[in-house]
Parts: sequence; C-alpha cells; structure tokens
Amino acid sequence: MAGQPGVWRKRIAAEVNHMHESNVALWAIGNLREQMRRDGLGACLISTPMNVSYLSGVGIGGYIGLANDVAYLLLTESEATLVVAESTGVTSTDWLSVVPYQDYNIHRDIEPRGEALAALTAAIGKLRGAGRVGAEVRHLPAMAWQSLTACNGVTEVVDISSRLSGLRAIKHPAEVEAIERSVHTTDAMFEAVQQSIGAGNSEIDVYLVCSRVVATESHGMAMLSGDFVSGERSALIGGPPSPRRLHHGDLLIVDIFPRVGAYWADTTRTYSVGVPSQAVLDRHAVLEAALAAGEAAARPGVPCRDLYGVVKNVIAKAGFGDYFPHHAGHCVGLTPSEDPRIIPGSTAVLREGMVFTLEPGVYPPGEQGMRLEDNFVVTTDGCRSLSRFPRKLIVLEA
Repeated sequence: MAGQPGVWRKRIAAEVNHMHESNVALWAIGNLREQMRRDGLGACLISTPMNVSYLSGVGIGGYIGLANDVAYLLLTESEATLVVAESTGVTSTDWLSVVPYQDYNIHRDIEPRGEALAALTAAIGKLRGAGRVGAEVRHLPAMAWQSLTACNGVTEVVDISSRLSGLRAIKHPAEVEAIERSVHTTDAMFEAVQQSIGAGNSEIDVYLVCSRVVATESHGMAMLSGDFVSGERSALIGGPPSPRRLHHGDLLIVDIFPRVGAYWADTTRTYSVGVPSQAVLDRHAVLEAALAAGEAAARPGVPCRDLYGVVKNVIAKAGFGDYFPHHAGHCVGLTPSEDPRIIPGSTAVLREGMVFTLEPGVYPPGEQGMRLEDNFVVTTDGCRSLSRFPRKLIVLEA
C-alpha cells in the first residue's frame, strides 16, 4: 500500500460513519454530560476507538482495523476536544475542537501512537480544577494515565467503562435505522443461500454467497463474519466456514453478522439439505415457539434474566432444556454483541431504544444442532422485529 494515506482514510471515515449527519454524536455527548453531572465528574477521557467514534461522530480508522489511527476524546461540561490523526482530514466544528497529530511523513519515520499521546498530554495539561475525572481505565495507555493523574486539579480518576456501555445500549432513532439496514442485508443473504446453495456446495460456498450479497447491498464499506457449520459440525454451535460439503440430510446453521456502514446486525437461520424428518421439523418448531414467546414478553422494565427464562422454559418443556447451552440473546450496535446479555445471571433490564437479539438453539448429543435468531428494538410498550425473513426451517435442494 503506497502513497499518502489521507485520501482513502477520508473516504473510509465518510463511508463508515454517518452519525455526525444524524446528530447522534451530539445526542450521545449530551447523555454523557448528564451522567457526568450525576456522578460528579469534571471531565471524561475516552480512548477506545468505537466510543470515540460514537461520541465524536468521526469514523476512527482504528475502529475498522487501521493500526495507525489512534484517537482520544477529552470531554468537559463545556468543551469536547478530539485528538485524531491528521490524515483523516477531520476539522473543528462549533462543538468539537480537533487537535490533529501527524501520523504520516514521507521524509521521516513516524510513530503515530507516540504522536497521539504527546498531543493528548498537551490537551490534558489544559484541564483546570476538573476534580474527579472519568476514563476507560483498562484501555488507557500508561503515559496518558500518568498525565491525567499528574494534572493540576485532578483529584481522582474513576473507570467509566460500564457507564459508556449503558449509554450506548440505548439507541438514537438514526442508529436503529442503521442497524435495520444491516438486518435487511441478512434477509437478502438468507434468500440468496436458499436460491443458490444445495447438496455438493461447501460451507465456504455459503460464505461466498453471503459475501457477495453484503458487498452489493452495502454500496460501500461493509464487513461480514459469522458461523457457517453443517452436518456434524452443527453440533459445535458455531465456527468459521470449512471446505466440508453439504450432503442430503444435513442441517446447516448460518449465523451471520454483517456491518453495513457503522452498525452491525446478528441473525440466524437453519437450513435442511433435502426434506427434513418430522422430528427435525418438530424440534425447529420449538425454536420458533421460544422466539415468539421471547418476542411477546420483551418490553421496557423486563429483567434480562426473566426474558432468558421465558425462552428457556419453552425449550425445557419440549424436553430440550439440557441442550440449550448459550445465552438467549444480547444487544447489538457498534459491535455485533454488546451488553446487556440475555442470560440468567444478568442484573440489567430492557429499556426503550435497546436493540437486541433472541437466539434459541438446541444441540442434542449425537444429533445435529439448530438455531434461530432475529433482531428487535424495544418500543414504549413492547418490541418490534427488525427481521423480515421467514422463521421456518429452510429446505435446500438435495
């Protein structure tokens, strides 16, 4: 990869992140400032790329795997300062002060992380009388920690990682719309697999079909990951695609999580190669009933552990309770799996604006596994499914 990286990094930033246009960042910063006031914090230092992106509205390259793009956001009650790579081309706005650091120089070697930390240290030095400061402590470099704790007027540094997760769990309407676009891409992938895959194709073929769809549907930057397991491999619950070829009687689990733009989806369908037995159909009907029961029970204020119980009880009453080994769902957003999780030990409750999955599955010993998953947004009095593709077991040509 040759040449000055600014042009393509600017394009990536524009394609990956549409949050600034929808005012999500301003909304998110307002929510964080309210939390700061409740917690008695005079400032916050944000250091993980996805949280910097979320709160600044800027597509940070590190968030999509470009190691040189490190960024920090320093937030007070009245100011927001973004330390970001010069090559991104980001400039200051009326609410965001940008401090660029040099990350590329044709005449000399650059160590971008050092340049970023030097710029951050200078910004931290301008804090006056901040008192208690929040930071993502587990992600903070030692030099930044030293600068923060040595700053005049900083009396305490507290970890706000869980606070940020809680704030991100509630989605702005524009975020819900972005996630829904990714979900509709999974619908198109499921249909493409149904139309083009059959006995003799490999799990890798299934992945390639899905990859072509996400590239076409996204009209730009997109990512795809997931589980593509068939036959005896379906009992493993998940895994990357392998050269294993599909045979008559196989079940195929396709659990796909694409990111179109900045937001992910996570949905699952199970396919049968050839007409399935009645026992297989009956087992899949249990998953359909469990998913429907969870959908009917989900509303603001419902504890996540109770929602897990609703899904698990349907499976248990059908005799498969011991073969449901994983969570009943989780939230999605800037990552494909976010807090809160729908697990028996959760202390979280559903709140309006959360986007979550429900994914019942059964994997009896000595038999093939199956799973079903849709995405939902919590509304004022229930939830709304973002998925459109039918929930039935899908039959492929044998």
